[in-house]
Amino acid sequence: MIDLKDHPVAPIENANGYPLAFARPGVKKVLENERVIVWDCTWTLGVATPMHFHDKDMVALLLEDGDLKSTTPDGQSVVNSYTSPAVRFNLRNRTHTEMLVRGKQHAIFTELKQVFRKQPYLLRRTRASMLIVIGRRRRSSGIR
Repeated sequence: MIDLKDHPVAPIENANGYPLAFARPGVKKVLENERVIVWDCTWTLGVATPMHFHDKDMVALLLEDGDLKSTTPDGQSVVNSYTSPAVRFNLRNRTHTEMLVRGKQHAIFTELKQVFRKQPYLLRRTRASMLIVIGRRRRSSGIR
């Protein structure tokens, strides 16, 4: 379970020219709503993904035992070993390619959309500096 808070995050621009991380070969969209996009991803041993840009924060649930090599555009690489089940939170603003270098790997990615939602209730200050909560709660008489 992922507990989403109403925490606004400003959108990030993809200024590097690489395509967004999803959709790509080996990935299928499972669900999309106003807050998340869920992807089902499978890697093939020895086959690199296209270089791509992550514009959203993401929660990854890795379902197999395998090692993924991540390589940035400047050629720096790191190999991450995963034992199922593994959960990772990845920040947005990343550009890389991935390749399965050992074992098998299958993951469910949940991208977190940057949604600006109205608050369920509104806070106002009165002239006397009292904090009054209105909205979904019952309004006091005279407060509009």
